[in-house]
Amino acid sequence: MPDLNLPRVPVDEGQTLYSADIEQAAAQVRDWWNVPRGPVQDVVRLLEMNGIIVVRFRVSIEKVDAFCVDFPDRPVVALGADKGLRDRSRFDSAHELGHLVLHGVNGRIGDKVTESQAHEFAAAFLMPAEDIKPELPERLDWPAFLRLKTKWHVSLAALLVRAKTLGVMSEHTYAQAWKTLSVRGWRKAEPGPLGNPEAPVLLQRALELMETTGTSFADFINRSGLPEADIRNLLSRDISERPRVEF
Repeated sequence: MPDLNLPRVPVDEGQTLYSADIEQAAAQVRDWWNVPRGPVQDVVRLLEMNGIIVVRFRVSIEKVDAFCVDFPDRPVVALGADKGLRDRSRFDSAHELGHLVLHGVNGRIGDKVTESQAHEFAAAFLMPAEDIKPELPERLDWPAFLRLKTKWHVSLAALLVRAKTLGVMSEHTYAQAWKTLSVRGWRKAEPGPLGNPEAPVLLQRALELMETTGTSFADFINRSGLPEADIRNLLSRDISERPRVEF
């Protein structure tokens, strides 16, 4: 496994964390990981390359898209495989990264405040203000927003929120935008599909390397103490896109 390389910007209990602090934290992580300016090419691969385990499985719970557990040796980010949207999944990955960076030390997550902070972190991580602000339209230019969706691989909804947060779009225009999304049914199914969600490969690659040392997959299952069905579910190949991770 790659060494864990996760910068922490822990939030103390009772500490007020402002939007500027969250923007700075997201920028610090991008700098720490040497992420070039502009869109993040593959969020899941970026997490894996820095030692964070990412898995996908079918959550089958409507309100649960993802979660993370900050284990003592290395964190695990679990993404729902039954949502199927690349933009939404990328935001989920960045959201859970926000929890690990901001809240992983004290483990206090799940309330409205920490969820809002993780959302702000994800938006800032995926769409840095200095890069995307000049590109965001002030008016409801849907072709322009669709072009930005294709470039940044984020949803129209995320782009609208970012435009309002960065002061590009007025409150009135923002409200009209959400009414349009509702009327056109875009809140449930946006136009401009981006393809399959990003696929984790780190665990699978680690097991492939393990098998070259003489330990079979069956041996691994026996040693793990976990049900075989669970292991095979976590290593599912039902998502076709599988980028390689360089060790």
